[in-house]
Amino acid sequence: MKKTFFFNILILSILLSTTVSSFAGVSPAKIKINFEPNKEFKKTLTVFGYDNPTLNTTCNDIVKVENITKVDEGHKITIKIKFKDKFGQPGKNYCGLTFTEKDIKLAQSTFGTKALVSSRLDISVPYPGYYAKLTLTAPNINKDQTQLFHIKVENLGENVLPNIKVDVKIYDIKNNFVDIVSTDTVTIPKFEFRETDLAWQSKGKESGKYKAVATLYYGGDEPATDEKNFIIGKIYVEFLKATVNMTPHKINPFNIDVASWWGNDLKNVYAEVKIKNSSGVDAGEFKTLSVDLAPWQTKTLTGYWDATNWGEGKYNAQIRIKYEDNETVVNDWEVNLVQPKINKKKPFYLSPIFILIVVIFLILLVDLI
Repeated sequence: MKKTFFFNILILSILLSTTVSSFAGVSPAKIKINFEPNKEFKKTLTVFGYDNPTLNTTCNDIVKVENITKVDEGHKITIKIKFKDKFGQPGKNYCGLTFTEKDIKLAQSTFGTKALVSSRLDISVPYPGYYAKLTLTAPNINKDQTQLFHIKVENLGENVLPNIKVDVKIYDIKNNFVDIVSTDTVTIPKFEFRETDLAWQSKGKESGKYKAVATLYYGGDEPATDEKNFIIGKIYVEFLKATVNMTPHKINPFNIDVASWWGNDLKNVYAEVKIKNSSGVDAGEFKTLSVDLAPWQTKTLTGYWDATNWGEGKYNAQIRIKYEDNETVVNDWEVNLVQPKINKKKPFYLSPIFILIVVIFLILLVDLI
C-alpha cells in the first residue's frame, strides 16, 4: 500500500514538473536586424512563466536590458542593441538570448525547475563593396505555355547595386543554346531585395528537358549565377528505374519508378511486364497496380512476379507503361534472381563478451587460490 502511494506521488511530481516548465516561453523566437556601425536599436520581447525574469546573452558587449514591465501575459522586456564600428563576420551572425528566473528560490519549485526559454537575434552584416545573391525558380510547363521565371536579387553588400539586370539563357538537354530573356533595369539599396517574374514564350519549342541559367553582372569580383532544370511537358510518363535483384523460387514484389511529364492529372497509370530467361524462354508476366499521377509527380508502380519455378540467373524484362492511350516501352531491363546473403552469427562462446567473462572469471579464480 505504501509503495503504491509513493509511486503515485512520484508520477504526480513528474507531471507537475512538466506542467511548470511548459508555462515558460518567449515571443518572438527570432528577431532580424541589420548591422549599422555605431547605431543603436531597441527591440521588445514578451516573456511569460516567470515571476522575475533575467536575461543571459552571448553578446554581452552589444545587448543590454533597458526596461522590464509587468503585463497580463507576462513581462515586456525592452533590450537595447548598440553596435560598435565592427561586428562579427559578413553574412548571418547569431546572438543567443536566454531568459530564466532571476531568483534561484523562485526558479525552483516543489516539483522541479522551470525550463530556460530562448530567443535569438539574427544579425545581417554586409559584405565589403558589392555583393549580390541571385535566386532563380523555373517551374515545369506544358507545351506552348508561357514560362514565368521567378527571379530574386538580394543586396548583401555595403554598397547600393545600381542599374542592374538579370539575363536568363535557355538551353536544351544537349546544352544547345535556345533563347535569352532579360529583366528590366533596377537599383537595389543596401539590405534590400527585388523580385520579379520574367516571361519566356515557349511556343514552337519541342517537349523535353531544358536548363535555364540566370546571370547577374553587378560589379562584384564574379557575376552572381543560378540555374534550374525544367520540363516543357507533354502527355508522357518517364521510366526512371525498376527492381533489379529478387529472390529465386518465391513471389517477389517488382517496383517501377515513373515520372509524369504532363501539367495535368494522368489517371489509371499502370505497367505490363513480361520476363524471359537468358535463353529467351518466357518466365512470367504480370500487371502492376494502377495509380493516378498529379502534374509532374513521381510515383512507384508495384506488381508481383511469381518466380517459384525459376532459379538463380539473369533475366530480361520488357516493361510497358500504359497511360491515356499511350505507352512508354522499356526493353531488356536486366533482372537477377540471387539468393540473399545470410549473415551467420558466431557462436556465443566466440563472442568478445563471452571471452571477457571467461578472462574475468579466471582472474577471480586465481585471486581466490
